[in-house]
Amino acid sequence: MTNSIPASPQSEDRSNRSGIQLLSQEEYAAIAEKLYQGKVLLQDLAHIRYAKGENFSFCSQGLIHIPHQQLSFGFYLNAEQLILVDTGSDGRLAEVVKQLENARNVSHPLRLLLELLELLIADDLSMLQQMEQRLSQLEDELLEHIPEHFYQRIIDCRKELSGYHFYYEQMGDLGEQMQQCLCLPVGEEETRSWQLYINRTDRLHNHCERLREYLLQIRELYQSQIEVEQNKTMTFLTVVTTIFLPLTLIAGWYGMNFSEMLALHWRYGYLAVILISAGIVAAEIIYFRRKKML
Repeated sequence: MTNSIPASPQSEDRSNRSGIQLLSQEEYAAIAEKLYQGKVLLQDLAHIRYAKGENFSFCSQGLIHIPHQQLSFGFYLNAEQLILVDTGSDGRLAEVVKQLENARNVSHPLRLLLELLELLIADDLSMLQQMEQRLSQLEDELLEHIPEHFYQRIIDCRKELSGYHFYYEQMGDLGEQMQQCLCLPVGEEETRSWQLYINRTDRLHNHCERLREYLLQIRELYQSQIEVEQNKTMTFLTVVTTIFLPLTLIAGWYGMNFSEMLALHWRYGYLAVILISAGIVAAEIIYFRRKKML
C-alpha cells in the first residue's frame, strides 16, 4: 500500500527533473494525513536536532540535521517518490536539490536519497583538512608563545569537532537504516552503493576522531607550556630568595646590639659590610648563571 501525492500548486515549481518533490513544512502538513505514517514525520519536524531514519512497511522517513551547514530537513520515501520537507526559509535545500538535478539523472527514490546524502558530504573531507590546518597553526603558535585566550580557542575547537563527530556517526547510522529499507527492494548493487556511502561516513568519522585526539595533544602541550612557565617563575623566585638570604643573615647578625661585636666601632666597618655583601651577591649570580638558573 503506497500513496503517491501530486505536487500542490504552490510547490509545483519546486519539483524538478530529478524526481524529488520539495515541500515546505506547511505544504507537507496539508498532505500528511494522505500518506502512510505521514503524521509521524510531521511530529518529528517540530524539533530537528540530529539525523535519523525509520523504516515502515510501505515507507521510510527520517530527519537530516547538518550543523556546519545550518541545514535541517525531513524526508519521506515510498516506492514511487521522494519527498523532502524544508524546515527553513533561506532556500538552501532548494540549492542542494538543484545541484543534484544537474549532477545525475536518477529516478529511483531510494537512489535519489543516496545521491542526496552523497552530495551533502561531498566537500566534508576538504573541510576537515582545513580544520586540521587550523589545529596545526594553533600548535605552531603555542610553541612560539602562549597566546591570550588560548584555552577558550581549544574549547571552541573541541565543541566544533564534537558536533562533526556526532554528525558523521548519525549519518552512518542513517545509511545503515536505509540499507535495510522495507518499502523498496534493495538489490546487490543498491546494497553495495549504500555500503560505500557508509564506509565514507566511517572514514570521515575516523578522521574527525583523529582530529579530536590531535586537539587533546595540543591541550596537553598547552598544559606543559603553562607548567614550564610556572617552573621558570618559581626557579627565578627561588634564586632571588637564595641570593638575598646571606644578606638577610648579615643584617640580622649585625642588628644585634652587643657592645663587643666585631668591627662595631671600626671606622671602615660599614664600608666593609657593603663590600662583603656585594661580593656575596656577585659570587652567587656567577654561580647561578653557570648552572643556567638565571
